[in-house]
Amino acid sequence: MLQSVDLQGWFMFMAPAGTPADIVAKLSAEIARALESSDVRERAPTLGFDVRVGDAVTAAGAKRFLDDQLVSSGKIIQGLGIEPE
Repeated sequence: MLQSVDLQGWFMFMAPAGTPADIVAKLSAEIARALESSDVRERAPTLGFDVRVGDAVTAAGAKRFLDDQLVSSGKIIQGLGIEPE
């Protein structure tokens, strides 16, 4: 039985499959740099955002996060008995 649900919104930048690893790494580094800027750090909380950087901005970390979200969302959907239409 489903005990509780904690749903949070999130944003993720994605690149097409096959994008060269050096391009993905450069994009990840620039996104992390932007998210760590003082402007974002100061303004994000006033808009209701909790900005997390770290492993989440690497390709591997983003994939783990997305995979975890798909699993947890699937459990919620099953627990609520939602069927595809």
